[in-house]
Amino acid sequence: AAGVTLTYDYALIADGHNLIDHACVSAAFLPATARASEVVAVVPVELLSWHRVELPKGMGTGSARLRPVLEGLLEDRLLDETTQLHLALEPAAGPGGGSVWVAACDKSWLHGHLQALETAQRRVSRVVPEFSPEAGVLRMHVISDAGLPQLIMTGGQVAGVMRLPLTSAAMALVPSTEVDAEILMFAEPEVVELAEKLLQRKV
Repeated sequence: AAGVTLTYDYALIADGHNLIDHACVSAAFLPATARASEVVAVVPVELLSWHRVELPKGMGTGSARLRPVLEGLLEDRLLDETTQLHLALEPAAGPGGGSVWVAACDKSWLHGHLQALETAQRRVSRVVPEFSPEAGVLRMHVISDAGLPQLIMTGGQVAGVMRLPLTSAAMALVPSTEVDAEILMFAEPEVVELAEKLLQRKV
C-alpha cells in the first residue's frame, strides 16, 4: 500500500554460524555487506505452499520446458492462477525427473520485496523457505508469530509442511505417534512452556 514502509527482520552472521547482530528495520537501514558476503532472503512459512509432483523423465531444473510442465501439473491444485505464482523445485531435484517437491508463492509479492532490497543496494543472492519438507523423523517447531503461537511440522507422517495454531483444539490434527517415538522438538523461548504443556513433550 502507498505510504507503507516495509520492514525486515535480519540476522547478521559471521562464518555461517556466529550471530553478530539482529533487528527489524527498513530496507535502507539493513547492514551494509562486504563484497564477499551473501544476502539470503527467507520466505515466511505462511506465504509458501508445497506440492509433490511427478516430473517426466529427463525433466529437471535446467529444462526450458520446466515452467509449462509445472503449471500443467499444478493447475488443479492451486487457488491462484499459475501465472501469478513463483514456482521453485526443491534443491535436491536432479535432472532425471521423478517425484519432487515444488514450492509456490505469490510472484508479485516476492518480486516487490526483491526490488525493494535491490533499490536499497542489498542484492539478494539466494531465496530460501523458512521451513521445507523433510524426510526422516517428525520435527516440531513452535514459533511465536506476532504473539500467536504456531506449530510447524515436517518429516514423519507429515506430507510437506504442516502449520497449525498452537491451541488445544488444533492438537487433534497432530499426527499420532508412540510415546517413545523419536521426535525432534524445537520452540522459541517465549512459547516453550505452552509447547510442552500442549504437546506433552520436552523441548
